[in-house]
Amino acid sequence: MSDRLKEIAEHLRHVPMLSSVPPDYLRAVAATVKPQLLRRHQVLFREGEHGDSLAVVTKGRLAVRRRVPDGHVDVGVVYPGEVVGEMSCVDPQPRNASVVATVESEVLTLSRNAFNAMADQSKTLAVALRGAILHVLTQRLRETNARIEATLAARGIDSSAALAPITLDDMPEPEDASGGRLDLTKVSCLRNFELNELKALVEVAPPKTYPAGYVLCVEGKPGDSCYIIARGTVDISRRVRGEERHLARLSDGAMIGQLALIDGAPRAARVTAASSVVALRLSRSNFNRLLSGRGPFGIRFQAQLAVAGVRQLRAATERLAMLMDASRPSRKAPTDTKELSVLQAAIEQWDMELTRLFDKAEEHIPDA
Repeated sequence: MSDRLKEIAEHLRHVPMLSSVPPDYLRAVAATVKPQLLRRHQVLFREGEHGDSLAVVTKGRLAVRRRVPDGHVDVGVVYPGEVVGEMSCVDPQPRNASVVATVESEVLTLSRNAFNAMADQSKTLAVALRGAILHVLTQRLRETNARIEATLAARGIDSSAALAPITLDDMPEPEDASGGRLDLTKVSCLRNFELNELKALVEVAPPKTYPAGYVLCVEGKPGDSCYIIARGTVDISRRVRGEERHLARLSDGAMIGQLALIDGAPRAARVTAASSVVALRLSRSNFNRLLSGRGPFGIRFQAQLAVAGVRQLRAATERLAMLMDASRPSRKAPTDTKELSVLQAAIEQWDMELTRLFDKAEEHIPDA
């Protein structure tokens, strides 16, 4: 390995996102990235353009900027050791923000084609890279949500109705929803699954019926599972200024609770059954097995989970930019706070199109 490649590999070794990539594979990444110097105010990625690469910052500082009617707002800062642009390697859509050097900077760029080629050649590297991106997405979703809440608090926006305090005493036990009482082939998000695939899924995530009022996730508590909603609706709420506030309602096809499993942080929101709910519960051990799996199903699960996270982060970033623009002194304060109150929603769930998780793969999910 040349001295230059060794230097690049050393830079990559200190990138938190790549900490799980084995050293041998890290050298393969080093041989693929391209060094780039950025002058002050030089644009690395431009909002609206087709995204085809990510970048690792090795020196300097970059600003993440969104266009607003009267100019732009900075919605993030990227420092050495951090990655930017990874969303385009997961879900190739137009950039939702520009990335600009605020001082003279240096980056290492990796194209999406190279990213995918490495992932295709090595299942180990594919799992490591996608797992790393999931952790970055989780961190940024939580950071974006925290900024949304801080901005709302500074403006005193608080329009949603308070909920009753949570009580977990005498919470009824969920009932088994199998045994002929649930036909998963008629569930919209599972309609295209083969019977053997549904059987494999049910073996590790047995469907249960949760009565209205059942609390599936408790804000502030450690997460030990996530849920796929097969039937019914759930309410997402969070404590705001000492009161429980309703933020959103999700229905079948959504996955909830996975962020706490990805990063180990406490639950960011409370999830309550708004009606009788049938959900498939994935335990932490089975969820982690899917995230580390090198088989076809595990890799598809990781990829689809990352795409769902990217889309949620894009939406959160857009909302943050809107809120920051509305908060500038030159802007008139909005009179309708309903939409802004929704921005308080803790990013604790990613909507997933489950019909894309499976195809006619031979591999089943392993037993717990």
